[in-house]
Amino acid sequence: MAIVEQTISIPVSGGRTLHARLWRPKEGRHPAVIDYSPYRVSDLFAPLMESQLPVYAQNGYAALAIDISGSGNSTGLLHDEYLPQEINDLVEAIAWAAAHDWCDGQVALIGLSWAAFSALRAAAHKPPALKAMALGGVSEDGWLTDIHYLGGALYTGHIDWAGVMLMFNALPPDPAIFKGDWRAEWKARLVANRPWIIDIAKLRAIYIAEAQAVCEPHAFLGALERLIAELHDHHIEANVNNAASPQLVPTGTELWAAFHDGNAVIEAVRPGSACAEAGVRAGDTVIAIGDDPVDEAVAAAMPRALNAPDPEANDYALRVLLAGTHNKPRDFTLKGKKHIVLAPFERQPSDTLLTTTHHGAVAVLRVENSLGDSGLVAEVDKALDHLDGAKAVVLDLRNTPSGGNTDVAEPILGRFIKGRPGYQRGFLPGRRRSFPKDGYTRWVRARGTTVTLPMAVLCSRWTGSMGEGMTIGLDGMKRAIVVGTRMAGLCGATRQFLLPKSQIGMTFPVERLYHLDGTPRQKWVPPHLVDLATARGDDPILAKALELLA
Repeated sequence: MAIVEQTISIPVSGGRTLHARLWRPKEGRHPAVIDYSPYRVSDLFAPLMESQLPVYAQNGYAALAIDISGSGNSTGLLHDEYLPQEINDLVEAIAWAAAHDWCDGQVALIGLSWAAFSALRAAAHKPPALKAMALGGVSEDGWLTDIHYLGGALYTGHIDWAGVMLMFNALPPDPAIFKGDWRAEWKARLVANRPWIIDIAKLRAIYIAEAQAVCEPHAFLGALERLIAELHDHHIEANVNNAASPQLVPTGTELWAAFHDGNAVIEAVRPGSACAEAGVRAGDTVIAIGDDPVDEAVAAAMPRALNAPDPEANDYALRVLLAGTHNKPRDFTLKGKKHIVLAPFERQPSDTLLTTTHHGAVAVLRVENSLGDSGLVAEVDKALDHLDGAKAVVLDLRNTPSGGNTDVAEPILGRFIKGRPGYQRGFLPGRRRSFPKDGYTRWVRARGTTVTLPMAVLCSRWTGSMGEGMTIGLDGMKRAIVVGTRMAGLCGATRQFLLPKSQIGMTFPVERLYHLDGTPRQKWVPPHLVDLATARGDDPILAKALELLA
């Protein structure tokens, strides 16, 4: 059957037009099928459309692939999923197709995922021409199963999806196809674009007003810190603080907590800390912070510019509240235990860069939050050169919350390997760049006498940044077994920026880091995971490592 391919524009309300591609039999009137999505039918999704829709045409259908308003080469702006405008546009497109001389007045909706969810919503309007649907990857109940919710619970894919759509919504129309000023259309999209979790426009409105109202430097810092909290990322920080500033996590906290089944649960307690001495244990449930029930306290500390619930924001707020500030006592209550009030956390610098102990024939090298001190390399060399008959070695990175730098970490890694292997992967986001295609590998070179003894690495929630990089590196190179809890989960490598007016420095993650197997560093889980809430003994992580090395 001879078919015709056309590029067409579909007029919809508000003076907007929808870009569409049409494949149809050359002669006659035929039922129409419509695939309607924001995935750009003329470039990104062109291979899929071109492999499927001509098949419909060859079998007697007029097949349309349509860009949703604000996507691809359609005009307008795309602000979120399944908004009334989007669904009304599809209803109008159905009527438009049914009225054309190549259509017999009957229309079907087809597609997967977004196209299918939009189709169900359009069908609820009962457009007269809609006669059938063939849909996949869809549910009539978005709370039951979707990219956002699974069984009524917020799904982690919701967070990733916000980033995916931020990328899609930043793409320009195709200048060779778009009818009109494509640059102006693109600029309008960029101005309106925002993550579909954080409302950037709302965030600006809140914090520009706060910043303009302050009269003193410390008040401006407070506004800046509240703005940072909106992003709920422990790797973003101002490089100055005052007495009222929140403690940094993980460096300035003794507790790691998160919500589980609606309860605020302590997952880890910093060994030897004031909280540990006060009897706080992993598995304890926090029921109040200060005089407020924990749910109310967290709700009051939540970001104000979220567009949708985000469990990571709840956990972030909980941890920051439990860490407290530099000038007020930490005040919280545990279920079934006493009300706990502790002095503000004060960092006590260690007198040593490295502590070396022996457990039988196993040498344990504990890094004392010193991965940013170049003197640590010499201390590690000294310890490795005097292992005194040890048959195995443990590298304890559970006290590295402040991170460090590669000038210290890589020479240490170099003592445990041969040659020049890769130890982690990286990716610098940018236009038309993606991982793993545009990723790269960070290498480490062997140095000195190679230590070939069996090896374990210990990690915890106080293994941060460069400590996390060393841990995934030794695992990825298959040089060591890794034992512990999940780590601090700090996102990527950071860069410092200077705010031009206040001269306040900001640290912000700009480079994504991955295990050699492609797992994002912040999501990586140790192969030998220890549940501190159920484990027994003074140091169950070290005990597990010694057992595995025996």
